[in-house]
Amino acid sequence: MHIEVELKSDLCISSGEGLSGIIDVDVIYDDNGIPYLPAKRFKGILREAAEDISDIYPEKYSQKIINDLFGDPETNSIGELYIDNGYIENYHIIANFIKICNNNKSYKNLFPKQYIKSYFTNIHQQTAIDRKNGISKDKSLRVIRTIKKGNLFYLNININSMIDYDKKVELLRDACKIIRHIGLSRTRGLGEVRCELIENNINEINKRININSDICDNNKYKLTYIIELLSDTIVSNIGGNSNVTNSYIPGGNILGYFATQYIKKFKINDAENDPIFKRIFLSKDVSFLNAYPTDKENNDYIPVPVSIVKQKDKENYFDLAHDQDYEYIKKERIQTNSFSNNYINIQGKYINIINPKYVLHYHHKRPEDKSVGHATKKSGEFYSYLSLCAGEKFKGGIIGSKSDLGLIKELIPEDSIIFIGKSKNAEYSRAKISFGEIEMLNSEINIDDEEKLIITLTSPMILCNEYGNIDSDPRNFIKIIQEEYPSLVCNDKYFIRHVTVYGFNSKWGLPRQQVQALASGSVFVFDIKDKSNDFSGLLTKAYGLRTNEGFGRIAVNIHGFKPLEKKDNENDEFVDMNLTSQYVKPLIIYIEREKLKKELIKKAISDAKNQNYGLKNMTNSTIGRLKTLLKKSNSEEHFKKLLSEEFKKERKINGVKKYLEDNTFINILRGLETYQTFKSLNINYMEDTNIVNELFAFYYTKLFNVLRYLKKEKEGARNA
Repeated sequence: MHIEVELKSDLCISSGEGLSGIIDVDVIYDDNGIPYLPAKRFKGILREAAEDISDIYPEKYSQKIINDLFGDPETNSIGELYIDNGYIENYHIIANFIKICNNNKSYKNLFPKQYIKSYFTNIHQQTAIDRKNGISKDKSLRVIRTIKKGNLFYLNININSMIDYDKKVELLRDACKIIRHIGLSRTRGLGEVRCELIENNINEINKRININSDICDNNKYKLTYIIELLSDTIVSNIGGNSNVTNSYIPGGNILGYFATQYIKKFKINDAENDPIFKRIFLSKDVSFLNAYPTDKENNDYIPVPVSIVKQKDKENYFDLAHDQDYEYIKKERIQTNSFSNNYINIQGKYINIINPKYVLHYHHKRPEDKSVGHATKKSGEFYSYLSLCAGEKFKGGIIGSKSDLGLIKELIPEDSIIFIGKSKNAEYSRAKISFGEIEMLNSEINIDDEEKLIITLTSPMILCNEYGNIDSDPRNFIKIIQEEYPSLVCNDKYFIRHVTVYGFNSKWGLPRQQVQALASGSVFVFDIKDKSNDFSGLLTKAYGLRTNEGFGRIAVNIHGFKPLEKKDNENDEFVDMNLTSQYVKPLIIYIEREKLKKELIKKAISDAKNQNYGLKNMTNSTIGRLKTLLKKSNSEEHFKKLLSEEFKKERKINGVKKYLEDNTFINILRGLETYQTFKSLNINYMEDTNIVNELFAFYYTKLFNVLRYLKKEKEGARNA
């Protein structure tokens, strides 16, 4: 199902931010400049409408149905209604097209953010009136950006229960009908909307999964997955700050999602007693690895090893685990910086470093008095979230038996849409997941002629000491490795960081134990006494506690043997310009037209100041008559005809006639840089008759205005 919202007037859904000195109140828009309706606010409006209907028909719509749908604050339940942000039609296709263009050298300047915003929005000015004297209050002028009326937005929704399904759908349909205004300044002409609930066919649910066991197969397999965020997402922060997101998706979140899907699909009431559930989600037989950011080629990235550093103020990279780099930095006394929150892809000596994008969101809880539309000092609440941006991609994996991985793969909905992170039922956490093939886990370690083995933690590691207490001392890990592989000797050469691991058990509604752990990226360098030993077992297991949630994973010998160079990523992404005709054409036309107008203004000023054609010698009266004719004309040829009829024998406009003959407007357009740029990209639409006529009138209006201004400026100087 989805809700269609049509703007009957301009709308301001405030972002809580502004543009200093220009815009006091701005609307919410994405990284491209396309505005959207935040689901969290619309859900609040929808609930208010539903409660109003319940007050009128309490026997039909009880408070229980409303709490089941929207959540119950007293029990801290999130409710059964999932609602996504409201986007324009074909939003994801358009946004993805803009992203691809921005990654291509030829098209990267095609979609400036300011033009996209102006395409969808208007600027309004408001003042406060002093009721005593009826005039505007001093310093009360406010400039507000609004979304243009006529735009359509679509909010995908889903009811995650079949109990009283029809009644809940009917309640939502009625609630949509009574929503008339949203956003700011509802009593001042803004925010009038029409809302309609549109039902889709309901997919068949609760299909039983065929479970095949591979009891005789003792090999470990890996199932790789890619998660692409379709909305901004908040993932519980490993440091305990609930308003700040992780930069990756923890394996525990992935485990929790699939465990919930399993319980729902099989309608299990006592999951802890279900043998399959216990094996997959409660034991160490299956490990859900962290999903780290990835690039457009879906390469593998890990947290940057602590030993890899960057020279201060330069693009030189060194690996302290590499003996030559270590000695060079020490000898030359080079100052370095670390990469504590970045992710790295290492291919031999080449490295590529990325970091996901974030966005800050502002929210407020309205006071009990619903006539007040904002949080106040005495009532209501204002808060903010830092979230991962929509469009970010993450790559992770699940390790287990072939049959268990096959079962997990079948738990994904048919549309591959999942909800992960905080505020799943409104605005945040909507994502799309895709799986690779189930492949045998690679345990091969290449030591070649090297005399050392380098272990890098790819996730945090929670260790215990000899007394069974949690202890993040790195010597505990060294001891574990040396007990398993006596031919490895560390000699206290390691580069580590520590991190505090937090958690929350949603079933109990209680926080988990806070523990100190070795941070991901920690590096241990071991000398090899006997290279004939088989070290492949290192990569088939995890170390420490909570390994089923992705903790304690390692990588071996992926760096520390060669000098590092940053990889050049200047490859252009292919752009299919055929899409422009269907989805993006109106936006491109608008951008090209606005850019041409800016260039035409510059040309009009230059031509008016130029002494050629005698344009500066025309009187104000003649300029006024020319402007009147321009308003009456509908094309260049029509203007010339009216010109000949109006000034049959007068020689005073011979210069204008000569200018028109020597400078046909289409040739003026073709001489502009913007026209040539778009033409070279084979996406030019400016030879459309209506557009050319519009630009013709625009150019000559500016030309005549500048001529009149120059006349006044000259007369003023003479009178002075």
